[in-house]
Amino acid sequence: MTPDRLRLEGQRVFYYFAANRLAAFDFNVVKNRKEPPCQPLVDIDIQLDQPLGSAGEAQAILAKVFAFSKKDFVDSLPDLWRGYAIRNFDFDSAKPGELRFTMEEPAPREKKHHEDSKPADASSPAQPGSPPAAETPASERTFSVGNGVSAPRPLQTPEPEYSQAARYEKYQGAVTVSVIVDKEGKVGKIELVRPLGLGLDEQAAVQMKTWRFGPAKHDGEPVAVAMNIEIHFALY
Repeated sequence: MTPDRLRLEGQRVFYYFAANRLAAFDFNVVKNRKEPPCQPLVDIDIQLDQPLGSAGEAQAILAKVFAFSKKDFVDSLPDLWRGYAIRNFDFDSAKPGELRFTMEEPAPREKKHHEDSKPADASSPAQPGSPPAAETPASERTFSVGNGVSAPRPLQTPEPEYSQAARYEKYQGAVTVSVIVDKEGKVGKIELVRPLGLGLDEQAAVQMKTWRFGPAKHDGEPVAVAMNIEIHFALY
């Protein structure tokens, strides 16, 4: 630190989800491999308008760069991750090294099927097969598959690209997300149910935005449905 500059040097740490737990690794452990997807070391330079007068001032400056609370962390995340982090992530700001992530399991009735739809759980906007309220047209409600509501029919579901970090680590697994497929067969809101990490969750979400389905139907009319989708990543 100088009167007009604060410099931080750190080690980049990556997290991935394996065997129902959050695990961390850094690229130092694979430093003999060639061309890592990003540099392991991080340098941050902060220009100061005036010299720091106290530890409190330094803390306020760092709070503009780092998340020191669960709210700050959640607010920094893309929509894909926010719901999952709210439900599963916690940490004590007095013990910053102790991150706690619980692994949320998909509903037990779901069937494992690559890129195919599965029923949403009971927390979905509509219960399976439940008719909408009389005052709300079916075309404006979100259903779940079953009991008179047909599943969307996949028309175009190209596989997502591998992230550079996951390919570098030869990391494989499955991502489970909850989505809403609208009455036009387009994928709308996407949220994580069971993440994989190393950028694969983001890759899945980006590609899913291009997917197209024959819409679900209720009483012969197209409707929006909430459901879970599992996408597998494998290197061959």
